[in-house]
Amino acid sequence: YQEQIKRMKNTAELTVKPQVTATQASLRVVFDASHSVTQGQLNLFCPSDASMDRKFTLNSNKREFSWPLTGIKPGMYRVKLHWSMNSKDYYQEEIVNL
Repeated sequence: YQEQIKRMKNTAELTVKPQVTATQASLRVVFDASHSVTQGQLNLFCPSDASMDRKFTLNSNKREFSWPLTGIKPGMYRVKLHWSMNSKDYYQEEIVNL
């Protein structure tokens, strides 16, 4: 659990945090222009229906990622974003409504 605290602390120290944008059709994450993600994972968690949970991989040196959300029911979801850049690990969690 100490590693998770460290990831959250690293995220809190970022000047510009990743921006998560969700619509019924897609999920998009944009990182600050001065950083490139080396690897990571985004978990889309639906508290009311586990069959709607999804995992997406961040696996290249990019700053912007987008995924289609086909077959996802409208509702509240929790985004759990874990990534690495500049030899550090980060974690961010937020609520999105689709």
